[in-house]
Amino acid sequence: MVHIPQQAAAHLGESTCVPGVVTNVFQTQQSTGQPTLVNLGQVFVVVIWEQHQPKFSPAPEQCHGTTLTV
Repeated sequence: MVHIPQQAAAHLGESTCVPGVVTNVFQTQQSTGQPTLVNLGQVFVVVIWEQHQPKFSPAPEQCHGTTLTV
């Protein structure tokens, strides 16, 4: 398990978990697939494609300020 998002780059190609505090959630309207971007601090961004968004409960937009592990 990666303990902070800054360590994620050292684990490319591995299966691991990255925890981080959700600092921003932004849904793109102009991009193909309309992904939701979830920022964990300023160094790690999670992309959730439109077709996968219904699988999330609570919705990513409701997770601001909470710790999320991906």
